[in-house]
Amino acid sequence: MVKTTNREVWEAFEAMAMLVNRGWKSGKIALALGKTFRRLREKREDIDQARTALLAEYAARSEDGGFAKETSGDVRLRDPIAFNEAWRELLEQPVEVEVFPVKMKTVEEAKVQLTAFQYEILTNFGILEDGKPEEKGKKDTTG
Repeated sequence: MVKTTNREVWEAFEAMAMLVNRGWKSGKIALALGKTFRRLREKREDIDQARTALLAEYAARSEDGGFAKETSGDVRLRDPIAFNEAWRELLEQPVEVEVFPVKMKTVEEAKVQLTAFQYEILTNFGILEDGKPEEKGKKDTTG
């Protein structure tokens, strides 16, 4: 189990999409990624429900009783500062997630294109092991 925050779950869920939406030669790797992604999705759904509850509390209402919208399509808030404070508090709440890690080497060999930010999120979260890419010319002794 990884002890983390809702914010890190939110970020890891987004980064995991790059890994799970592709074919993997190894069923073991695919299974590990799928299991982790499912755990993250469950936590993400909890966060989405909590955010909807915050919107119900802070959103302005339209004539039909739904959420009023800005011209940009965003929900119009009665008190944006209070909403943002409550949203930040929600994101900083602690949570535990079961993770099934894979070796970074495996992801690199599959030529998955991740950004530096995605690598950071996934290694900090424990989804990718071996916290940094291998340097050329150095032998991998971690198996």
